[in-house]
Amino acid sequence: MAFNPYQYYKNQALETSSQYELVGRCYGDASLSLKRAQAYIDGKNYEQANNSVLKAQKILAGLDGALDMQFEIAQQLHTLYAYMQKKLFKANLAKDKAALDVVAGMLGELRDTWEQAVKNYKKIQA
Repeated sequence: MAFNPYQYYKNQALETSSQYELVGRCYGDASLSLKRAQAYIDGKNYEQANNSVLKAQKILAGLDGALDMQFEIAQQLHTLYAYMQKKLFKANLAKDKAALDVVAGMLGELRDTWEQAVKNYKKIQA
């Protein structure tokens, strides 16, 4: 198998990321998958659109499964993730780009909020 510098870089970035950075990366990757799904729908490549939506759903399922439900924020995130999963399921069936955009926007906001929270946490710890 040939050496792929991009894949190597991607693997290194994942291996050296903190658990906090990984959560933000998950939000970003899920949002990007939904943007790709929209482009695939435009190109009438419905199989790839489906795969992109499923990837976002898998990321959400992973984030949901990692929640520590003893905290109120985790319970709120669980409800939000369930809402997004349901919306993605319906959007995938209907190839509804607007619904995909809504969820991608929500994920983008979560990513931005998460990244700000991590910055604040690091300041407190310093």
